[in-house]
Amino acid sequence: PEASSVEGKRNKIITFFKVWGIIVTGCALLMAIACLNPKHIDFGVFFTIFLPPVVILVLVPLFFVRSLYAISAKKKILPKLLSFWGQFNYVPPLNLYTALYDCIKNKTGIGGLLNEIFQDKRSDISIDHNIMSRLLRYENVSFDDKITGRYEDINLELAEFHTYYTTRDSKGNKSKHITFKGVCFSAVMNKSFKGMTAISTTSLDKRRLDRGNRLLIEGDVDLGDLFDAGKKFLKSGFDKQKLIQKTQEFEAAQEAAESAPKCQDVMLEDPEFRDMFSVYSNDQVEARYILTTAFMERFKKMEKSFNGGIKAIFIDNKIYILVDDRKNWFEIPFFKSATDINNYKEFINDFTKLLAIIETLKLNENIGL
Repeated sequence: PEASSVEGKRNKIITFFKVWGIIVTGCALLMAIACLNPKHIDFGVFFTIFLPPVVILVLVPLFFVRSLYAISAKKKILPKLLSFWGQFNYVPPLNLYTALYDCIKNKTGIGGLLNEIFQDKRSDISIDHNIMSRLLRYENVSFDDKITGRYEDINLELAEFHTYYTTRDSKGNKSKHITFKGVCFSAVMNKSFKGMTAISTTSLDKRRLDRGNRLLIEGDVDLGDLFDAGKKFLKSGFDKQKLIQKTQEFEAAQEAAESAPKCQDVMLEDPEFRDMFSVYSNDQVEARYILTTAFMERFKKMEKSFNGGIKAIFIDNKIYILVDDRKNWFEIPFFKSATDINNYKEFINDFTKLLAIIETLKLNENIGL
């Protein structure tokens, strides 16, 4: 039923595109005919005043309607597909088009639009910056889909996003550098790690890994509370002791971070694994407990199943695996029928490969740490 409903919407959108295309083509032909006689129109006026609004009127509805379909189709179809593997939840990304459409449909006005944009549930689509900042250089994150659930007694999360930072050259020209575009697999394991071990198909910045240590330790101090105490102190001096206490805690956290174990290269016995991956850890003994001969074989097998760079990190009681293949995950094709199961083969294959990480790496087994 869900697929049939989505297919009905898809057909309506295609009809809309056809009608809109005829209207735009007709307008373009009329303008072209008018342009044949230079006396009827000033070309400069045409290109600077009339052409931009026409382009906007063409593109905005197309993006708007297409975006509405994509989110609506995923919200209806993906939960049904995911139910074949167990209990999984699909969380769509925040989309301005769909938020605007919902507010118009529900007549909630500007207040409803702002509430839709900033509602608390959107915070579910996030990444742990204390972890990701160890592996990636970035200033901004753009989120897409997220799937959470439980499989083989493991709580897992799949988040699709891309990270990037910007630079300016000597002339002031701005450039965008994408450092990751793919999916992050994270799972709560039946074990806890005292240190941190990272694996990557590309070299990692050990200073960045160590800086992640500092961020993680400083995260134990409520900086917002410290800031609030400072504001109150400046106004009345009422929280002077609290401000002093928080400042001392912050300084202690910084000192602890500086004295925390530093990441070093881990030299492993498997020459093929060394050629494929760079390995770093701030606990050499624990790293070797994790990276047994059997585990390295399984990790190599997992890496070969994906097209793209792999980064993984073991920390606390979780494992994070980043697949940087620069593709859009969990998409539903627009130009194919929503009722044809063959059109979901890519999604089924992708999701199966991600779940296979648990079985391939045997993440539900306790390695005795």
